[in-house]
Amino acid sequence: LELKGNPKVEICWYFTKTREQFRIKGNAKVIFFDEDDEMWLKARNDQWNLLSKDDKSFYSGPCPGTDINLATEPEAFDLNVPVDNFCLLVVQPYSVDHLSLKANERFIHSLTDKNDQKS
Repeated sequence: LELKGNPKVEICWYFTKTREQFRIKGNAKVIFFDEDDEMWLKARNDQWNLLSKDDKSFYSGPCPGTDINLATEPEAFDLNVPVDNFCLLVVQPYSVDHLSLKANERFIHSLTDKNDQKS
């Protein structure tokens, strides 16, 4: 997995109604089914339990790109337990760039290394 070698990520959201863009830079961690840390496993399970039944069933379908006519019937699974291929991506932000096109304003917030405070 590429994030193990370089955990730096940037996530971007744009809200059309308010005409705002948020760019969040941070370090990412992927929580797999075999995670050693119980706190992260609990977070993964908690996120799984927030999904709807339909969202959970998505994980039992065929692999992307599979010809739907050749796909086999999905296997039944316990909806209360995350399937192995469900991962949780956790991003610890260190910078948020907020651009308001409506107000023509830009705000950049970042954490300092010393005290993790806004600068």
